[in-house]
Amino acid sequence: MPFDSMTGAAAGKKGVGKNRWKGKDPSTNRTEKFLTKVTPSELEMMETKAAKHGLSRTELIVQAVRSYPD
Repeated sequence: MPFDSMTGAAAGKKGVGKNRWKGKDPSTNRTEKFLTKVTPSELEMMETKAAKHGLSRTELIVQAVRSYPD
């Protein structure tokens, strides 16, 4: 599943007192965090490549990991 503004909004919890997850696929739940430190030039490179392909930085990393051979 690509992670972009459409899927992010679909998977997000918005509104107080509303169950936004009812009936939704639990695999779209992205609640885990992956904290890492990068140099400013590495961050700029990631942002540039992600923007070029219309992706978020998170999705750029996820796609890179998926495409890496086992």
